[in-house]
Amino acid sequence: MDKLTTFRMGLTLAAVLGLMPLTLLFIAGCIGFFFPMLVISEQPLFAIPIAMGLMSISLFGLWSCWKIYLLSMAEIPVVPNRRLLICGVAVTLIWGGVLAGFTHKFPQLVYIFMMPGLLSAALLWHTLRRERQAG
Repeated sequence: MDKLTTFRMGLTLAAVLGLMPLTLLFIAGCIGFFFPMLVISEQPLFAIPIAMGLMSISLFGLWSCWKIYLLSMAEIPVVPNRRLLICGVAVTLIWGGVLAGFTHKFPQLVYIFMMPGLLSAALLWHTLRRERQAG
């Protein structure tokens, strides 16, 4: 196996272990919590925009994590919107820290919430380093 294939296998394993659990938790949370909130009329009027804002933050963080993963899988990485991805990593790290703070009694959940931010920061650093070396 060449070096790039080994690297891609490691990236895929890291994405499955680091990004997939929170992505599945987000999908389950949307189906089980956010979407029923839109249908149930007993909720206060201000709860829906707050829930949509929280969902938007999580969606932006997960999008940036998966986008960084896809860019890092490229043979010659080109990062077109670097500031947006750096902002996404920062949002993911901060949001993961906030959610991990709420679940500090369950150590497994702390790791699940912190892993995407840490993984995407490492992937973005490595991708930018590879881009600099290639160009």
